[in-house]
Amino acid sequence: MEKYVNPHMQEWQRYVNLMTESMKDNNIEDTERYKALVEEQYNKYKDDVEKMNACVNFESCNQAIQDALPRLIKENTNAVKEIINEIKNDKNLSAQQLFFASLSNYNATDATQYIQEALALVEAKIDRKTLKQSNEKLVNLVRKYGIIPENKFTENQVKLFENCDYLLAHKKKISNLNEYSNKLKWVSDYVQNNIKPINEKKEDIGKLIEDYNKKYLPILNEEEKSFVQEIMDFKKGYDSQKKKSLFEKMKGDCLNGVEKLLENCTTDTEKAELMTIKEEITSKVFNETTLVQDMAKLLELRDILLDK
Repeated sequence: MEKYVNPHMQEWQRYVNLMTESMKDNNIEDTERYKALVEEQYNKYKDDVEKMNACVNFESCNQAIQDALPRLIKENTNAVKEIINEIKNDKNLSAQQLFFASLSNYNATDATQYIQEALALVEAKIDRKTLKQSNEKLVNLVRKYGIIPENKFTENQVKLFENCDYLLAHKKKISNLNEYSNKLKWVSDYVQNNIKPINEKKEDIGKLIEDYNKKYLPILNEEEKSFVQEIMDFKKGYDSQKKKSLFEKMKGDCLNGVEKLLENCTTDTEKAELMTIKEEITSKVFNETTLVQDMAKLLELRDILLDK
């Protein structure tokens, strides 16, 4: 695969070339205009690089991947598959994913005890000797595919990622008791104050799969079925807001695709077909219990649009 090139860097180069030409023509007005655009693209490039370079441990990378997943599903399915397979097949990565999912699903009264239990449950799955190497693999994938978080991580988010990284990488001993306890307390306070408990009844995953099989197996090929299920499995355990964001972005991408085709359609038949697709997409609303089915349908509609 070719090395990722930030699109703002490409635009920067384009405006630099245009500015150079306007300078050769002694055109101050155009030179000033291109100079401003060069600066704008540089600042956007710098912002992207700073956000991507902040992905240095598991959860910072994972957050960036969650943000980028809707775009990657649309633009680079190979990237999605490689990332999902890497996390699934590396026990250190999959164990960390379970740990952070447990924080999102916090529903206890004693946050410290809850986190200690979560750490105990994943401890047996983690090889601390290779944990750093596993995380570096995920960092490298973020760099490889130019995965950028939507927003810069806050100071508290960075501290959460770092403190959890320490707790996962170190066993509590006499020699590190103070440091370990301080970091555990900080994470406990953060979870207690920032993560809303999730107490609603969870839909039985068996029923979800059954409904998915009944409704959507006939319309998706084997690769699509596997891909949709992998994405939903990958998202399992994450809070509703992140799942809703994935759904809304995919829905928005489909609607944008329909609108572009409507602008260029030349026959009433084609317009009627597109309006039917648009109405079907618009009518869809986020429902966590039917997310697998709805995402499968959106992916199918996306393929219809791409074939137009």
